[in-house]
Amino acid sequence: MKLRDYISDNVHLIWPIGNHRKRSIQKLQEFMSFNGNGSRDLSDFSARDIKEYTNWLREEAINLRSNKRGLSKSTINKRLAAVSKVFNTAVDDKLISANGKPRIKAENVPTERGRHFTQREIALLKRYYADSDYPEMVDFLELCMNTGMRNSEMLSINKDEASADDKVAGKIIENGTAVRLENTKNGRGRTVPLNQKASRALKNLGYRPFDHYNHRHFYTSWQNARRKVAPGDTSFVFYCARHSFASYLANEKNISIKIIADLMGHTDISTTARYIHTKPSQAFAIVNALEL
Repeated sequence: MKLRDYISDNVHLIWPIGNHRKRSIQKLQEFMSFNGNGSRDLSDFSARDIKEYTNWLREEAINLRSNKRGLSKSTINKRLAAVSKVFNTAVDDKLISANGKPRIKAENVPTERGRHFTQREIALLKRYYADSDYPEMVDFLELCMNTGMRNSEMLSINKDEASADDKVAGKIIENGTAVRLENTKNGRGRTVPLNQKASRALKNLGYRPFDHYNHRHFYTSWQNARRKVAPGDTSFVFYCARHSFASYLANEKNISIKIIADLMGHTDISTTARYIHTKPSQAFAIVNALEL
């Protein structure tokens, strides 16, 4: 089967969540255009083809942010991850063998430990967005910090029941006190409890966050807020809200890492551990309590 045909027939199954699917299609269109890959058979790819594409991304692909040639390693890895997902699914569908799948080697990117928001930063962010032209950001922030949901999970929430052919939307259940996510990053469904702040934020977003979301506006707005709240700090990203959720539960509420992992949708607690940041004051208190 031709690569283009396979992607066209299966993209909605490979990436069920609409916004994630849209971005993945954009990445794959680039790969299919390169060297006429879209017209080639799934079995007609080798590690050399992937290497040539990777080299092109490093040296020739246009970086839209800087308008220069060559993409960053992390951006290249996102492109390669989309391509890898297609070939892995083709193996599952028995269209190619595991040995026949092209080897895809990711770029070596140093692991960066995330950070969480301080109470001062949270207050400044809310104040900034309340007076901005995108006040919905306050609700997106509240919803993420109080549930630990990923962006794609928040955007999947739909007030209405999912239809038989749409099992993607997060359903609001338990009289509005929880959201049931059926399709998540790890493929497992989970129930996300909503506290008062999360419930209020979801209500403000009309129980349909995606209707209030614009990708460019969202991230442009975030960059503007970062200049005000944490100038020059490139680690200050929206995803820190998810780190803040985990760190607060661990540091302030002494919740076990296993429960936090379940709430965040992690299958491995070692992943959760990377989200939890011990406060310096707590570290000193622990050491001072030692009497060895």
